[in-house]
Amino acid sequence: MYSFNTNFNTGRKIAYNSLVYNLNKCLCKDNITEKYFCELWQESLKKEKDIIEDGWYSPPPKGMAVLSGDTKRMFFKSLRDKDNWVTDKIINWENDLLFLFCSPVYIPTGIICDFGVTLYFGKNKEIIEHFKNTHDAVLEMFNAISDSHTINEFFQKCQNIFLKHKLKNYATVSRTDPTIYNLGHSLPSIDNINKTNGLTGEQRELISTSRKFINSETEWEFFNDVQFTIEPQLSSIDNPKLPRIVYHYIANKDKDGKLEICNDVDLILDRYNLI
Repeated sequence: MYSFNTNFNTGRKIAYNSLVYNLNKCLCKDNITEKYFCELWQESLKKEKDIIEDGWYSPPPKGMAVLSGDTKRMFFKSLRDKDNWVTDKIINWENDLLFLFCSPVYIPTGIICDFGVTLYFGKNKEIIEHFKNTHDAVLEMFNAISDSHTINEFFQKCQNIFLKHKLKNYATVSRTDPTIYNLGHSLPSIDNINKTNGLTGEQRELISTSRKFINSETEWEFFNDVQFTIEPQLSSIDNPKLPRIVYHYIANKDKDGKLEICNDVDLILDRYNLI
């Protein structure tokens, strides 16, 4: 079994609150561009004394992404590709899908605190039902963690869950994962972070290469007190016109082996009636 807890990764909570604050400011307003929203979000993070806002996952610039558009735009392969960086495109709140991502680091612990989610504010019933179906699959996925002993066992169970919901997982592409495709990774921590100077190139590289991945081959166990991301990227098998939906969760097994899921993603999905 698992429980929901949004408090075990403080940096992630800061990132979530900052996103909600800026969405409330900008939602449905005219002439809000991807670039403008991204800069606004980062300025909010910059004000937080315990956050390195200039994210570890870079490129994209500042370790952030704000992508708006149709289904095709949501099928990006990697945010590192320049084609998937923010642009001066104006966000169409009624019709666009919106993918949002940031990758700050929490200074007191040195732990990365990525946040990512796909949102939709329109009224297309097929798209909304697609969100709900993918989220149903996600809830089953959480149970699969509890029932799995190793990471690769969990990965395989998830693939079966997605197929049951007629979904395909276009798994995350990571340049440091030898299997190329994965469902997430452990959250490394780093020392000697300086708020004023930000992260060095060496620190960013250390974070990237220190991650253990959730994939089909890795057999590391779910160690207690190790936080990890779960990042399904789900699209419909039967209807390719529906968007790929990305959910980015963080999970943790406490010292007693109890599983906690940081479900702030669900809070924002519920806020906009997507689940």
